[in-house]
Amino acid sequence: FATQAGQPLATALADGTVVVSDDSGETWRTVAQGPPILSMVWDDGGALYLGTAGEGIYRLGPAGVAQPLRADDSELDEGDVHHLAAPQGRLVAATPTLLFTRDDATGAWTRSEPVYDGIMALVALDSGPIYVGTEVSGVWVTPDAGQTWQPAAVAELGFAPGQMVAVTALAADPAEPGVLYAAVD
Repeated sequence: FATQAGQPLATALADGTVVVSDDSGETWRTVAQGPPILSMVWDDGGALYLGTAGEGIYRLGPAGVAQPLRADDSELDEGDVHHLAAPQGRLVAATPTLLFTRDDATGAWTRSEPVYDGIMALVALDSGPIYVGTEVSGVWVTPDAGQTWQPAAVAELGFAPGQMVAVTALAADPAEPGVLYAAVD
């Protein structure tokens, strides 16, 4: 599902149907039908982006037409896009091991260095840093769209040094910039 202040609630059904509710889920309308959807996010301008299973990313246009967003990189264009984020004028997409960042102004994509422990969760902050939760090594942060990765500081997340943990979800607190929550398994 996708939700953002001022935007409708959107969700994808198992068959690739995307439905939207303007009244907090009381009623739903179909807005698109396509490949299976793995992730979705609204941007600040009201566009809905869809991450698919094997067909890359689509942007849902005003008439409900899903337009492909190509990166000229087969890992993204033909891969599974499990996570999307849309902070301040950029789109961030995560495949199982790579992060891709798109600048809305230029349309240019930046491909990250691999995250070998697998990306299970994603949070991209408006101020620039991007955090990913991994299958075994906790949370990693990149200040430069994935060109370099560093383990998130122990003090930031409350993990013990060297603790192996699967991070299944990440969330930022919009009311408290810099506060990050992690769900672990």
